[in-house]
Amino acid sequence: KALNEAFSPGGDAGKAIGDFLSLADAIGGVSLAPQSQGSAYIKLEPGNYGVSATSGGGPDETSIATYFAVSVSEGERAEAPTAALSLHMMDFHFDFPETLSAGEQLWEVNGMGQPHLALIFKLNEGATAEDVLTFMSETEAGGPPPFDFGTVISAILSGQTFYTPVNLSPGNYVAVCPLPNMGGEGDHAEQGMVDSFTVQ
Repeated sequence: KALNEAFSPGGDAGKAIGDFLSLADAIGGVSLAPQSQGSAYIKLEPGNYGVSATSGGGPDETSIATYFAVSVSEGERAEAPTAALSLHMMDFHFDFPETLSAGEQLWEVNGMGQPHLALIFKLNEGATAEDVLTFMSETEAGGPPPFDFGTVISAILSGQTFYTPVNLSPGNYVAVCPLPNMGGEGDHAEQGMVDSFTVQ
């Protein structure tokens, strides 16, 4: 219930996320397009974990959530994979390089400060980061979006690290963190957590 409230529209999102984080830590995951597959590499310390998988939830769809529990015990530790990019998400900015290579690669994602996530959009020809922010802030957006949806780097807490494969085609991109500012008004994007980069 706390997880659903934390990521449901409406209400006090900052309080809902705070309530959820009093129960559990969020340590990342993957977001998949329909009929696709994905993977992630997550460092798990011994303890009890809950895994959440949600499908649907579009304008005309019912969201379906599945949960299951996992217990992790002491054992042989695997070596961390080699990452092409180490991305830090912190209060309130990303540290994307100005240019990235196209194609599939593995990213190491680190969380600092408040919980953060990255929505990554490929900009349409002539579109800007400001166009994306305007579109996202409109209650009823008029016209087509100024972007193609790219990928999601899932919410992650301070001190957590996970690895996720990312496959971006050439073009101009913008990354936005839409989570609410738990220490004040507005959301992280309004605090400047927006970054632009080019994929070649």
